[in-house]
Amino acid sequence: MSSIEERQKLFEEIYQKLILPFPPGTVEFKNQNPASAHIPVQAYQHRVNVAAGNFASWRLTTEQPIIHEAERMLEMRGVLQIVDASYEGQGFVEFERDERTKRIKYFNERCKAAASLAFVDACDCFEMGWIDLGRKWSNNPGTGVPERTGGSVVRSDKKDGETRRQCIFPGCGKFVDEKLLKLYQWKNAQCEEHIPEHVKRKFLNRQEG
Repeated sequence: MSSIEERQKLFEEIYQKLILPFPPGTVEFKNQNPASAHIPVQAYQHRVNVAAGNFASWRLTTEQPIIHEAERMLEMRGVLQIVDASYEGQGFVEFERDERTKRIKYFNERCKAAASLAFVDACDCFEMGWIDLGRKWSNNPGTGVPERTGGSVVRSDKKDGETRRQCIFPGCGKFVDEKLLKLYQWKNAQCEEHIPEHVKRKFLNRQEG
């Protein structure tokens, strides 16, 4: 495959696979804050392998980790290339030094963790996970997310050809009742149990008024 048009077509085919929603349950949380939602590096690696195969390559661009001493942060960088498109990702992890030797503790593990985060960062540039993570800017039509999903979709699934949204509350996973959300005039993807009480009270006040 040599012509520019053929390679562009190939990339577009791969790209459409890269940006698909991940399976339900892929998104994990570091704590009870919905903002801590993230997708493990292994899910991104699998997505790239399945969607791009031999047309993808990943290489670290830092022979040695970049040490930000004042911030106590270790940085690694790498480039993910898919067909002719490439993005550099950055990954940062905190570190501690041994008081006696002054060496960074668990140095190899810290480097690997930073490299994994750099890979995730590069995948993000290819728009992987944009639909699933439900970031604040996801509803902006300029991101392409609403166009792909027919609306604001967070951690979605499909049944009978219709897109269903999962509750964004950490660890919940229940599918939301869109009719109920419309009734409450609430846009966040939350099941009945996790719709905020003040929203429910506001609805009741409207009914009583």
